[in-house]
Amino acid sequence: MKSLIYILLLLSSSSFATPRKVYPLKAEVLSQGAYNFDLNANYSQTLSFYDVEGTEVELEESQAYTMTDTDIKLSYGYSRKLELSFGGKYRQITSEDSVESTTTSGIENINIGFKYALKKKSNYRYAISGAYIYKLYENTIYTNSSQIPEGELVLGDSGQEFNLKFHLSYIHSKWTTMEAMGGYTTPANETSPELPYNFRYIKNFNSWAIWAGIRGVYTLGTDEYKDSPASKPINANGSTNRWNSINRSFMQPYAGLRVLFAKKYRTSIEVAQTMSGTSTDKAMDASLNISWTTGGKSNEEIFEESFKEYTTEATVIKVSPRGKFLKIDKGLAQDVGKGSKVDIYKSDYFGGNILIATGVVYESGSSWAIVKLVKKYRSVPIEKGLTARVK
Repeated sequence: MKSLIYILLLLSSSSFATPRKVYPLKAEVLSQGAYNFDLNANYSQTLSFYDVEGTEVELEESQAYTMTDTDIKLSYGYSRKLELSFGGKYRQITSEDSVESTTTSGIENINIGFKYALKKKSNYRYAISGAYIYKLYENTIYTNSSQIPEGELVLGDSGQEFNLKFHLSYIHSKWTTMEAMGGYTTPANETSPELPYNFRYIKNFNSWAIWAGIRGVYTLGTDEYKDSPASKPINANGSTNRWNSINRSFMQPYAGLRVLFAKKYRTSIEVAQTMSGTSTDKAMDASLNISWTTGGKSNEEIFEESFKEYTTEATVIKVSPRGKFLKIDKGLAQDVGKGSKVDIYKSDYFGGNILIATGVVYESGSSWAIVKLVKKYRSVPIEKGLTARVK
């Protein structure tokens, strides 16, 4: 345990990464022209069932159900506000009962999506996202289990799915972020519309992050068979209640750890367990994820390019009572003369820089200069200690 803590401390002290790089906010989009590759493997094991009333039903001794999903997703920063994505899922399932053990596998879906960043406000970030998911198979419908051929097993709910989600990220401090998601989904297989949700608390450092949260689904309860569940046609589901559900809902706490390798590759592990639900399984999930971003220009790179235009960096040492003039600690000795343009910056939580005002040198001495502000970009107080960069 001490060795693990030591390694994490070393990672967090890295000067080559930032908290935002190891944990990109869910309510932000990729930089324009950037690509993000995401590979995720999830293993899920059924522990018991939840029936249509939400009562937990134990597995029989001969029953077992496991599912492994492998998801691949490619995202592209189309513009400063819009991100587009394309992906797919490969699934393998094993189901056992007293009669047989059956395995099936194949491409479960392909999907396209978008995410649009809304106007940010202070430490809050907002975005909306949407996706269209198409299942690459069609399940056969039966009226009773005796009609199901031996060895048949579905990959999931067939059909198509649409979802629309709202994302909120709140930067509480440099090391702490809180996120929330709420949405609307029309699931496949003509099941009841659902309201997915997710709440997450993140402690993020320079090269690693940990988080915990609660996610789930709330059903709108419109399934046509809700009053007569026994009459609903069935599929070859196997030993599970996950598919062809009636007003499905669930709540699942989870926790995860991410480490940034080679200043680029975000590697994550996450565990979760369903704690309550209706018409679904109580399941234990474990996932492994690796993702990386390439191309485009990060905020840090954009800033570094603009920094090359400056000749001198100074510090604000005095501000006039009305905030119209300020004094900096560089002057004629550093080629800071009358008429020079000056940009005023404030450091943000993540070590970046926020441009808050622009001015011109009104008067200068050998080691000082008076700057008259001509434009403010943000409602941030002009105060001692801010950084002044002179062109």
